[in-house]
Amino acid sequence: MSEIRARVTKFLVLVISTLGLVSTLTMLAEPPEKDLAAQDIFALNSQALASRGIASLGAEANESRVKLDCDSKSQEAETASPRIRLDGLHCLIKGESPIITTQVRNKTNGYVATVFHRSDDAFTTDYIHLKEGENKIQVEFHSGKVTEDRVLTVKRLPASAKK
Repeated sequence: MSEIRARVTKFLVLVISTLGLVSTLTMLAEPPEKDLAAQDIFALNSQALASRGIASLGAEANESRVKLDCDSKSQEAETASPRIRLDGLHCLIKGESPIITTQVRNKTNGYVATVFHRSDDAFTTDYIHLKEGENKIQVEFHSGKVTEDRVLTVKRLPASAKK
């Protein structure tokens, strides 16, 4: 039994020593030349994104912003952009307690937007993803006892409609 244990120990020492030698030689060798074809997808993606600016500052940002109209229970908009940002004032009856929560949901594809309260009476959202065609976006304002809702219908045009 001890002879088998001695052979296994020698074998393990040999394997570990060989791996250590290969690792050392690999670290001492010159690095390979940079080749774009051999780069991994993460490196290529970071190079492609390096020339991009902040998302909200692009030319598309202005065309993909929709201002919510509190005077109308339903509103319509049209865009060729695959997403929009919604902003506006909170739509509550005058004299009610301040907004506790605001919920924005694209009922067509189920996307729930993140809402940013810019002040006591104004909000904006992150980009709301749209599917091609008609998108029903429900906006709910909740205060202590009152809930007000608005429906925004956004028609996303096909990508070929972009100017």
